Amino acid sequence: MLMGCRRIRYAVFIALIFLSPTWGVTEEPIIEVSKLVAKFGPNTSLQDLQQLRRDPRLAVRLLVSQLKPVNKVKILAWEQKKHADAMKVVWSIRALRFLTGIDFLSETEYRFGDSETEDTRNQMLHHHTGAKNQVSFFGVWMSRDSIYFAPVDAQEKIITKWKEWLRSHGDTFVMPAEEPGYSKWYF
Repeated sequence: MLMGCRRIRYAVFIALIFLSPTWGVTEEPIIEVSKLVAKFGPNTSLQDLQQLRRDPRLAVRLLVSQLKPVNKVKILAWEQKKHADAMKVVWSIRALRFLTGIDFLSETEYRFGDSETEDTRNQMLHHHTGAKNQVSFFGVWMSRDSIYFAPVDAQEKIITKWKEWLRSHGDTFVMPAEEPGYSKWYF
């Protein structure tokens, strides 16, 4: 009788393993998403972002962990490869926007100057926000593919907002049903 109970328990255990939803699932998608996120930078593309949809929750965690302030005012199109670390942050923000449909803005204590660069920077950071007192992490002058960064105080606040969002919604968020349009994640 005791031997029969052991066999039944063993059979139930084996059945549970085979019926488990993770049976036969490899770590490959996790490794691919991790490698993809790690190599984000000047050569990242829309196709790379689409691949993150395989495991969006993991991707979001990895992307938020890559966020850090960028101590640049602007990066011109032909300079992007020289600034791979800054471009990793840019593409991480783009991917977060793409996967979540969310973009965070922040106020800044910084007062933009009167130079042409400062004027353009101010315009690019407010271009899509519609708010005078809030800036995005970065703005893009599309015709030149030049990137203008928010002042560091605003960048830090936006990073904090992403981290808070991740703690609250990272395991439960739902990706937008349709991929967002270019203007929703690129700028």
